[in-house]
Amino acid sequence: MLNRTGRLRRATGHADRGAGRIATIVAATCAVVSFGAAVSSAAIPTGSVAELLPDLRTRAPAELYVQGGDLRLSNTIVNRGVGPLEIFPETTDSGDCDSDGDESNDRLAFQRVFQDSADPASPGFFVRNQDTASNSRLVGCMVYHPEHSHWHLEDFSAYTLRSEATGQVEARALKVSFCVIDTDHLFPALPGSPSGFYGNHGCGRRSVEGMSIGWADTYGASLPGQSVEISGLPAGDYCLISRADPSNRLQELSDGNNRRRTRISLDPAAQDVQVLPGACQL
Repeated sequence: MLNRTGRLRRATGHADRGAGRIATIVAATCAVVSFGAAVSSAAIPTGSVAELLPDLRTRAPAELYVQGGDLRLSNTIVNRGVGPLEIFPETTDSGDCDSDGDESNDRLAFQRVFQDSADPASPGFFVRNQDTASNSRLVGCMVYHPEHSHWHLEDFSAYTLRSEATGQVEARALKVSFCVIDTDHLFPALPGSPSGFYGNHGCGRRSVEGMSIGWADTYGASLPGQSVEISGLPAGDYCLISRADPSNRLQELSDGNNRRRTRISLDPAAQDVQVLPGACQL
């Protein structure tokens, strides 16, 4: 299993222990298929049985510190649904979905949504080798990430910083890409939560990425992309907002619970950040 949590730091702003943007697909292959459109079906008509959907939720950052002009944060996204999040790439190069002029460093990305078995004894959550029928949907772009040396799903998370005094957005990060795998088994008691499935084969060009029921994917604060630029901001109280699937491209049980707000006291000049109690005051 891949380990990407990085070196831990306390949420005091002091070290304790040691990006790409998604672009509109313009390739000819995408002219007839838009993001979120169903592109294939495996024997079961849509609507005849329940879809075993994931449900992505963002956890509060476990690591938070100031480094130079950046507020660095860890990010953990967990699947609390009744099915896995499963993402697979197209099998051949057929366009330039990140619009950088290089067709070799990106692949169209599809989400596979499993269908509940027609067996009357089906438990209503995903069981591998039993719930085998699925539908697939185009959801975005997978891009080779040179800093991490593997393939990422673009636009998987986004970070925003709002001032509590004004309510205005003071800083935001580019939408962050993830190599989506099982890294933390946070909710093993959830029905259908396995011992872990995604990530055993890494995040290569042909890899199927995903997140099992009850599992989370964590990116440590020290990793590339895990920061918000805060140079020049005044000291004050802020609301740090982390959101999974910010463009709602992925199909899941609910899009309304993808966001996590964390209230912080931030002083960029002093290189200090503190987590404050209570909900953000916006």
